[in-house]
Parts: sequence; structure tokens; C-alpha cells
Amino acid sequence: TCAGGLRVVYKPRDVRMELGFSRVLDALAARGCASVPRGIDVIARDGYGWESFAESRALASTGEVRTYYRKAGGLLCVAWLLGGRDLHMENVVATAQGPVLVDLEALFAPGDARPGGERPTGAETGVGQAPTPPSSCLQTGLLTYVSGGPDTPLQEVGGLRGRAAGTSTLARRVWRQLRTRDLHFVEDSTLAFTEHHAVMLAGERQRPEDFATDLADGFAEAYRSLDAARDEWLAP
Repeated sequence: TCAGGLRVVYKPRDVRMELGFSRVLDALAARGCASVPRGIDVIARDGYGWESFAESRALASTGEVRTYYRKAGGLLCVAWLLGGRDLHMENVVATAQGPVLVDLEALFAPGDARPGGERPTGAETGVGQAPTPPSSCLQTGLLTYVSGGPDTPLQEVGGLRGRAAGTSTLARRVWRQLRTRDLHFVEDSTLAFTEHHAVMLAGERQRPEDFATDLADGFAEAYRSLDAARDEWLAP
């Protein structure tokens, strides 16, 4: 925290991915696309850098919530087109200016082959000849992301829909009565997460499914804006 109140986050790793992503968002906004959040400020150095602090804040009106989810739809479109994955609730901060992605190491994941492109045969992969499902924005995990396995129950941890609590079949030790002679631990199977991704209005959580139209409209506007300048975006 600087003397003037400015807050920044130091990251001891390469932050050029975050810098590039912010430039994409800002370029879209400069083209008149209102359905994307602004990019965060990034200072990139050799193997490390700083980013502006994304602060989670409650919104002041239903209109602000609708604008938030419209920008969330635009962000979903951009993250999908850039091959984003693993954008779960701990990677999203709900700010007054829209959703902010705070960890972008999982962008540019390998995608599916284009229709008619060369694909490995079933004999080469051991997989049946069923066609590969088309790429979906749900693969980003930003909208919804159900996590779990053989030993843990399924949990919704998506960037916009994740829930902060659940249970696990694998209990962890939690210490009680710290700094006393009664110090002991208990087995706790509760899972708890920080809900800095949650959109709040007057103390109540605003669910994305209640603003599905705004999400879809924001996605569509961002898509059309990108498509209108397709050649420029795809230039070297």
C-alpha cells in the first residue's frame, strides 16, 4: 500500500500474460465495446511484476448488477476465444468495474481441430471415431465448473457460480484453543473459500442465472466486436 493509498500486488513470476490480456480488453473498449471490464494495470519486468489490486465491493443498484453481468458475458467470450481454462471462483474478483481475472496462467490451452482439419485416427489414439464436440465457453470454468472425484462430493466452484462451502470425505485437522493448555485439534470435513467472486447488493448475493439475458447480451456484443475486426486481430 503506497502512501497515497494506491494498492498494488507484487508477483514473483512472469506477468506478461496479464499485461497482454489487459491490452485486449482495453482495445475492445476503445473500439466501442461496452460489454467488457477494463483491464487491470500491469507493470511487467523480467520474471516478475506488479498489478493493480482488485478490490471486491458490493454494488449499489440492480442496474449496476445488470451492467456487471453484461461485462461478465463479454469477459466470458474473450476468455473462451483465448483458450482460457480453470477460471474458477478463486481466480475471479467482483469489483465495482466488473469481474477481474487475477490468475491467467491457464490461457491459450490447446483447442480442438478445425472442422475438416487433420485429426489423429481412432487407431492412433485408441479412442472411438465419434466426432469431437465443438469448443464451448463452458470449458473456461468461468461460468460454471463442477469439481469433485471418487473420494470427494461434487462442488460448484465456477468463477461466477461457485459456492463458498461444502464438505469433503477427506477431513483435515483444525486446531482449537490456541495459546492455552487445552490446545487440541478436531477433524473437520468442511470446505471454505473466500467469496471475493460473489456479486453482492444490499447484503444479498446476486446469482448469474437471474441475469442470464444480460450475460448473453454481453457475450454477443463482445463476439460481434471481435468478429468485425477479425483480420486485424488475427494479423501477425
